[in-house]
Amino acid sequence: MMAMTAVDVILCCNVLIYFDTASKKRVIHQFDSSLHNHGYLFLGHAESLFGISDEFQLVHLASSTAYVKPEARAQKEAG
Repeated sequence: MMAMTAVDVILCCNVLIYFDTASKKRVIHQFDSSLHNHGYLFLGHAESLFGISDEFQLVHLASSTAYVKPEARAQKEAG
């Protein structure tokens, strides 16, 4: 499998709902590794990272909800 690297946005809408918990955790961890600092992850309306990962911060946008890689954690990893 080819890994994504250095991306700003990942759109993964209505995919994770079909995965078991262990698979969701692996996918989300890979997304975290692939995103630039402050990168955004968009999931479907019926999907959530609750109980799956605390690697992202939930943000509410004008017409959508997304997850972002938090600044504090991004700075800690860089240092």
